[in-house]
Amino acid sequence: MVDVPATGTGPYTASWTPAALGQYTGYWTFAGGYRRFHLEVTDAPIVSVAEVRAFDSALVSRDRYPGALVAGYRDAVEEEFEMITGRAFTVRARRLAFTADGQGNILVPDIDVQRVTTLLVDGAPRPELVGAIDAGLVDIAAPAGAACAVVYEYGTTPPPHDVRRAALLRVRDVLLSGTSAIPDRAVSWQVTDQGTYQLATAGRAGYETGVPEVDAILGRYKVERWAY
Repeated sequence: MVDVPATGTGPYTASWTPAALGQYTGYWTFAGGYRRFHLEVTDAPIVSVAEVRAFDSALVSRDRYPGALVAGYRDAVEEEFEMITGRAFTVRARRLAFTADGQGNILVPDIDVQRVTTLLVDGAPRPELVGAIDAGLVDIAAPAGAACAVVYEYGTTPPPHDVRRAALLRVRDVLLSGTSAIPDRAVSWQVTDQGTYQLATAGRAGYETGVPEVDAILGRYKVERWAY
């Protein structure tokens, strides 16, 4: 919890060092109330704000495209990529509670599990019960009926080069939407007096984001959960 002075014009800042990756809830407190906010601590993002600016000179202006704005769109693109492919391209953490069935393997809702950081069995830490990890399968040798809670980290690290390019293309697309003479979504171009092009549309004709190159790259990494 961070106490914020009741007087002054702000903006107010605070420093905090997280103990681990994961989801956190914070509170700004002041005389008469508080403001709650949520944040997620992850490993390094797919691309940095500096890399986004370097990718297109139109994004260099910090007045028109403040760092917080670029980072916000970048984070939204990371979530979009995870929803489309079924996997993360930055390392995240998730907590999962379950009742052990005594069979050993549990199927977690994420692929590319890197490691288990915490295992509680009936409220007690039992790291020695964690066995092999295979994609989204984790071997946990807890007795049947035990109340378990596991915290694990998952994601592809470092992100593949083509995924990094896709992220740069997509962040540029959402930031500059409507300002480019020939949009990234263009799938054909006809040289005439006026010039015409056909646009890819997200959610139609197999396009997920509406940017053909981005969709082609993400298609290589899609995970079918039934495959394992």
